[in-house]
Amino acid sequence: MFKQYIFLLILSFFSIQGFAAGCPDGSEPVKSISADGTYFVFECNNNTQNSSSANQNYDITIVNKSSFPTKILQEWADSASSKMASRESDILVLLYDVGQVINPVKNLYGSFRLHQVLMSPKEINESKKLIEDWFINSGCSGGADYGLMNDIKVGLDKGLDWSSQWTLCTNKRLIVMALPEEMRSNPQGQDAVFIDIQGFLQHELYHAFQHDLANTGECRNRRDKKNSNSSWMIEGGARYFAERLLPLPKADFKDLILRPIYENKMVLGDAEDVVGAAILLLMIERGLINESEIMDGSLFHDCARELKFDKNSDEMKFVLSNWNNEEYEFSLEILLDYDASRPSKDENKEDATSKEYQTVNYNTKLDEVCQGHIQANWPGYIDINKNEFNSKGFMFVVSGEDGRCENGIGPSSLAAFEDCTYAKEQNNIVGTCEPYAQGEEVIWGSSESNQKSTLETTEPENYVEEICQGHIQANWPGYIDINKNEFNSKGYMYIVSDKDGRCEHGIGPTSLAAYDDCTHWKEENNIIGTCELYAKGEEVVWGSSESNQKSTVDTTESEDYVEKLKQIRSLLDTGIINKEDFEKMKQKIIDTMN
Repeated sequence: MFKQYIFLLILSFFSIQGFAAGCPDGSEPVKSISADGTYFVFECNNNTQNSSSANQNYDITIVNKSSFPTKILQEWADSASSKMASRESDILVLLYDVGQVINPVKNLYGSFRLHQVLMSPKEINESKKLIEDWFINSGCSGGADYGLMNDIKVGLDKGLDWSSQWTLCTNKRLIVMALPEEMRSNPQGQDAVFIDIQGFLQHELYHAFQHDLANTGECRNRRDKKNSNSSWMIEGGARYFAERLLPLPKADFKDLILRPIYENKMVLGDAEDVVGAAILLLMIERGLINESEIMDGSLFHDCARELKFDKNSDEMKFVLSNWNNEEYEFSLEILLDYDASRPSKDENKEDATSKEYQTVNYNTKLDEVCQGHIQANWPGYIDINKNEFNSKGFMFVVSGEDGRCENGIGPSSLAAFEDCTYAKEQNNIVGTCEPYAQGEEVIWGSSESNQKSTLETTEPENYVEEICQGHIQANWPGYIDINKNEFNSKGYMYIVSDKDGRCEHGIGPTSLAAYDDCTHWKEENNIIGTCELYAKGEEVVWGSSESNQKSTVDTTESEDYVEKLKQIRSLLDTGIINKEDFEKMKQKIIDTMN
């Protein structure tokens, strides 16, 4: 996923006029004027003709509903594809314009924002039909993901600023990109617009070039564990690749990668593409990987991010402790003097400063000990609290006897406590996570703070509405739309929460279908919990006797339903009935469950 503000930052660092990107072989590209005279073309030794024969077996289809020239988009796509060692997927790219952000700002499906719709109804319907055909005719073994397909279509109707690549299966990828007004009308001129859109497109294309995103087995198991390498390495690889291809001075590339880290005091868990690119740069500098592995995509062929680079190895622990350097380049100490037994630079610094607090009672002087940590993380919490937690979030803080501090945030008290506890354990901090803030109000030391601490041992299922508030708010508009247009206003929504604060949901035209959909996503994301009925039609029924009754009934019905389907499937497999008979019998089973 591409965060649009990242490339806007570039323009504050450099004057764009006259710059050319460095070629992978170290040479400088040749700059020329396009055939229509409207833009510059940068070519590296005709490398757009050097695409491997394997890459030519797969298509990149660009459907351009935006005002940006299709020819340029295709050139950028071809250039990015030509860098790959191999490709194994067909890619559909849909681009469209959106207008101003709708105020008050409202997110849908997570962090995507609603904008003024600029596509005509005809263009929207054409785009929705195109996406529907791509899903249904994908040939993926698991069949079409109708829930995702409907979410994307709803986003087009509502002017959502989609900026995503979806892996339907190994050989079918989908990219949907909205070009917001601020990107199309950059005040720094046409070159700035070109840089923004080029970076945007090639970032998302790189995700479509990553072979192993659909890998299962041990790769998937490790990826789904908290604090895995996958999120930052996948996003960091896309950012590194896209920025390497931008028409900017080659000599300033390291500065471009590290400057936002230094200026924004980023830590692991912040913007994953920015953080990931910096970590990958350090891995290159320390000889763990070659830049060519990123640029030709081979780093993402066989899940090296999890199976080769063990996050618990001494080398990776060192890299993950030292990527957020204090300058615009890595120090010689970090690059050359690595000793696995020696504490990291940050740990040495903490040991030195901890002497200042030797006589402090840390849990009673939390705001004093952790003042610097809280000040550094407070703006980020306030932003997330406002935009994702509906201004009802929580922050917990813990301090150790050595003066080190960590924090956790979440949409509920329990989720923030779990997040803080996880950070505490990851950094070997001995202490108790204390509630520091509720919303924007600092409550540390109050009676409310003490009550919140006691609350954290309560089972998460009892607080599903509190824990999943952000998730529900993000997905409720999409459910309402589908419920009205596809379920005849008689749909259902189920919700499930895990003790770590993660949530999933399922929807369907019947209670059973919604329960099955919720169970599917629960298992897909390794969430431990029970799917609970949350809404019937547009009425929230969670916590009512009807909700409890439905949960019990649906579990039994689901088991009977699955067993009956297995039985008729067996008849089909053994040839006793044909496909037409199977479909009729299946429909009859479904009808009896409604």
